[in-house]
Amino acid sequence: MNIKKWEKDSVERLHTQFYIYFLDDSAPDVVARKETGRLSLKLNILLRILKFWRHLESLPGNSIAKQCVIMGIYEIIHI
Repeated sequence: MNIKKWEKDSVERLHTQFYIYFLDDSAPDVVARKETGRLSLKLNILLRILKFWRHLESLPGNSIAKQCVIMGIYEIIHI
């Protein structure tokens, strides 16, 4: 994953421009995010995915969600 490519994504640009608009029109992208304390949208989504994955792994083995994860991993390995 190339984080520099994320900055050029149209959704990320709009997200950053929104913060720049409220801070100062001349603020660089990095400063705008730092001042607002926000991560890029894609990085935020990746962090949520990882958090959810950790949650799934912590479930007991007899839960339906955990069994679905195990079955999905099994199918990926055996394809």
